[in-house]
Amino acid sequence: MQQYEVTQLDTPGGRVIRLLDYSMKAEVDIIPAVGNNLIRYSLAGHDIIAGPPELISLSEHSSEFGVPILFPPSRIRNGRFTFAGKSYQMPLHEGGHHLHGEIRYLPWKVTEWGVNEQLGAFVTSEIAYEEHPKLLSYYPHPLRFRFTYSLLEGQLHLHGEITNEGSESAPFGLGFHPYFAFKQEDAASLRIVVPAAERYEVEPEGFVLGLPKATAICEHLSMGMQLDDLPADADHMMLKLKQGETTCSLLFPEKGLKLNYEFDPKFQFMIVFKPTWMDAVSLEPYTSITDAFNTDLPLEFTGANELRSGEKFTFYWKMGLDLV
Repeated sequence: MQQYEVTQLDTPGGRVIRLLDYSMKAEVDIIPAVGNNLIRYSLAGHDIIAGPPELISLSEHSSEFGVPILFPPSRIRNGRFTFAGKSYQMPLHEGGHHLHGEIRYLPWKVTEWGVNEQLGAFVTSEIAYEEHPKLLSYYPHPLRFRFTYSLLEGQLHLHGEITNEGSESAPFGLGFHPYFAFKQEDAASLRIVVPAAERYEVEPEGFVLGLPKATAICEHLSMGMQLDDLPADADHMMLKLKQGETTCSLLFPEKGLKLNYEFDPKFQFMIVFKPTWMDAVSLEPYTSITDAFNTDLPLEFTGANELRSGEKFTFYWKMGLDLV
């Protein structure tokens, strides 16, 4: 029997692509039709990603389950910002602000899938702005996103590239919102490890008020913080990570397991978020802070960046379990 396989399942919520690693007892489900969301990752009987209870409702709650793709990440105040002398007005979502972009629920096209020695089981999907006039009407830059999810020796990998196919530089920021699942009986002992250097002071809606500072929370997270000790305002806890340290972990002492989430050093910022609607915690790597283009902080503290004409942004992340 072969180790890897890729299958597809037709569901009321859309077609699901399933990656399988039989020897490691690992399964991954991706739904390209709803933002290319990775809605399930199970390894050796442990559910790592918390998906939606019903796929049919995912498009209406596209940022609340699985691993939503955020472009741009977080909020833009009133949906407005200026870049290179040009004004942008983004659609308004939450509280009169733009939230997490719209490719998180738009359909992606599957371009390739299969099995090979380098990737294990894999699927490649893409979305091109030029095929979505609504996107271009407020963000007039023909970007092309091409992502490959792969399952190799039980480990889940994402390799992505975003290409600016237009003639002008584009304002740029990318993030991910993975919901890591836990069982209620694990909550009391679950520890979160994030290499946090500094924390930003923010408004109640999450907008940054000034330069970040080293705090006790940063030290606790770096050493391993109990889930129950997260502050009440953790849903907007914007962190700057330690230089070159981009591996976060969830420790399950009762089970002797450690979930590692490693991502590209291009993601210098993170939000730690505990949702109220399910047993999960989200560790969200961002290339830029909330509302990056509307702040006057130095670039190293905002991540406000651009993708030049013809330029390609490449990145990776991976996750998996270890015994401890």
